[in-house]
Parts: sequence; C-alpha cells; structure tokens
Amino acid sequence: MVIRKYWVSIQEKVVIDGQTIELTCYGGSNRSERDAIDEAEKNYQ
Repeated sequence: MVIRKYWVSIQEKVVIDGQTIELTCYGGSNRSERDAIDEAEKNYQ
C-alpha cells in the first residue's frame, strides 16, 4: 500500500464496441494536488 498526502480521482467515458463505459482512475502525490491529477491522467492513458 502506498501512502500519499494528496489523492484525486478522474472519471472518463470511453466507447468500447459501441458501449459507453465510465472509467475511474486514481492518482496520488506527496508534493501537490496538481501532481496527483497529472498522475491520474497518466494512469488513464
């Protein structure tokens, strides 16, 4: 388990085989909330 000071989640919608699915990706950082958002976006890709 990783301990982080800042945690965020982002939700994105993707279409797979004609079905829209909502994905939730999480990111964490000890530096800032912006770094946590960047990490979540990186995990999404």
